[in-house]
Amino acid sequence: SDVFDRISKIVNHDDVLKELVSFARIQYPDWRKKFL
Repeated sequence: SDVFDRISKIVNHDDVLKELVSFARIQYPDWRKKFL
């Protein structure tokens, strides 16, 4: 259960979301055209 708690904390952390967004921007520079 400790492992899952750590994973949940990491996944729910804002920094992870920022990393995913920055990665998406690099991999898909036209993501705004696709999703907006």
